[in-house]
Amino acid sequence: MKTYKLFTFVAGERMLSKYPDAEAKGIVEAEKIANELLETYIHEAPCDTFVACVEDEWDLHCNNYLCWQEDYYGERYWKMMENGYWCPIGMRLLTEYEREELDLLREEKEIHIWDLDEEQLKKLRSEICVGSCYGSDYKNSFEIDTNEVYNYSEGYLSFIEECGYEDMPKEFAEYCMGVEVA
Repeated sequence: MKTYKLFTFVAGERMLSKYPDAEAKGIVEAEKIANELLETYIHEAPCDTFVACVEDEWDLHCNNYLCWQEDYYGERYWKMMENGYWCPIGMRLLTEYEREELDLLREEKEIHIWDLDEEQLKKLRSEICVGSCYGSDYKNSFEIDTNEVYNYSEGYLSFIEECGYEDMPKEFAEYCMGVEVA
């Protein structure tokens, strides 16, 4: 499940904090938090207040991104901020394709290691750097939380060391399938 960063813009200007106003796991949670943020700040400048939703802060500067905004009739929904070269051009309604993608993201469910089958666990093992102290080394194509992958990997390292096994994707898969989830 993707993690989104939410940034509030009041009267078209970014709030003073250099950090995101909030983070959310999944687009459903992002909509809920964006709605709360909008409710907090919309009274200051109703027309030009919105909440930007991005995966990385860099997206605010170079990519198009979702914005939660209220229209003149009081309805709130996602629009798309179009970015030019290093500056926003303006907001537009979502295309049909973008609305379909957003609906798919709304149906996304959080995946855990114990949800994966043996082949997927082998693939996961090939994507991560077991034993690393860097969270980025545990990012994976399954979008499983890096802390969860790290914790399983630490247990796996202890397991293969104690049993004298070689670090192989098959061993990793068998270890993960055999671990009891509390």
